[in-house]
Amino acid sequence: MALFVALCALPRLGVLVWAAILRLPGHAAAEAQRLGWRLGMKASCDAVRHPRPGRMVYEGLELADPASGQPVVRCGRAEIRWQTLVDQEKNSRPFLVLRLSGLEIEAAGLTEFPPLLDRLLSCRAGWPEACVQIEACDAVVRTEGGPFPLAACQGRLETLRQGVWAGIAFRAEGVQDSKLATVCVSRD
Repeated sequence: MALFVALCALPRLGVLVWAAILRLPGHAAAEAQRLGWRLGMKASCDAVRHPRPGRMVYEGLELADPASGQPVVRCGRAEIRWQTLVDQEKNSRPFLVLRLSGLEIEAAGLTEFPPLLDRLLSCRAGWPEACVQIEACDAVVRTEGGPFPLAACQGRLETLRQGVWAGIAFRAEGVQDSKLATVCVSRD
């Protein structure tokens, strides 16, 4: 009987308690607070799900300026997936894929991007060996003149031997013969 309790009942009870904790209303707020702390921004979200190990989904995510509270980025759904990256020397390291849907960037809040980028490039966001790939198929930059839709948005943040490198590439949606725009930043 003791063997049954130790090997079957207790592990099952542990999983049920863990699943119940993940469904508590405070869980989404705690995850948003942790994300905001890492990014140096005020973060909030409607819900957080863990569909399977190594995956997390934020729904209704908003990042705001910590001083003014003005929204900088909104995202209807942000899916985070951990993978293993194997480089040319056969070394493996964790690799984060961030897939964003319904991404909205407030042009007035773009002044918050240099401090965020500095925090990420100087490895002060809690990821000393960062390797992040960002994919956003539908993105909109909100300006005073109206929305400016972007297509095929992809970004990457990676720690290399020479330093940290970040880049983003996108096209202007709806503009005939739109060329791919690429912005790259590095720090050694």
